[in-house]
Amino acid sequence: MKKIFVILVLLALSVSVLSGCVIISNSADETIVYSDISAENDPFFKAEIIEMSEKALVIKPLDEYSESRSSDKISIPNWFAKDSVKVGDIIGISYDGQILESYPAQLSKIFYIEYYDEHGCTTTIIEK
Repeated sequence: MKKIFVILVLLALSVSVLSGCVIISNSADETIVYSDISAENDPFFKAEIIEMSEKALVIKPLDEYSESRSSDKISIPNWFAKDSVKVGDIIGISYDGQILESYPAQLSKIFYIEYYDEHGCTTTIIEK
């Protein structure tokens, strides 16, 4: 009986670890959602922050995303609270699929921006 109980506990623990993080919280400026999924129908890519100011982030799309072939730099609005992101951090962006031809490039419409923690889990999803 103890053996079955131990197996069930280990199975439950394994399932919770493999399913990703799931904690929800709310602050004045942003919604915090811990998960590993993004909207399936919207174009989405991950990028590294390479420059930042209070109003804008300049990002470099990660090589495995097609956006990296459109431009090596994309400028997006900085929706993050002050000091919540830094150069070198990885973010994910859901957008309408249109990349404007400027340098750095710009996205036509952004639906949300995700921030990934050091473990690769999405820790912040900001929607505008």
